Amino acid sequence: MDDYKEDEDKYYDYLNYFFWPYYRDVFDWTLKDTAMNRAARNSIKFQNMTISRKGYIKGVVRAIEEEPIENHINEIIRLTEPDRKK
Repeated sequence: MDDYKEDEDKYYDYLNYFFWPYYRDVFDWTLKDTAMNRAARNSIKFQNMTISRKGYIKGVVRAIEEEPIENHINEIIRLTEPDRKK
């Protein structure tokens, strides 16, 4: 299973390269064309993309939950130790 960072990167790639570009193309950000927004929101493609997004979020949360707490503690200790190379 991928670690947390890999899951997070997959999620952000999905958002940046697929979800948000589609969102910007099909929705009226001025909110003047509510029929267009409603049609886009009710489309199968948008519903499937929303389900995929939910799955990616669950993957990130699952990766975080599956990491033992010791890993987090060790990482905090490592990050807060002074740099001894100086």
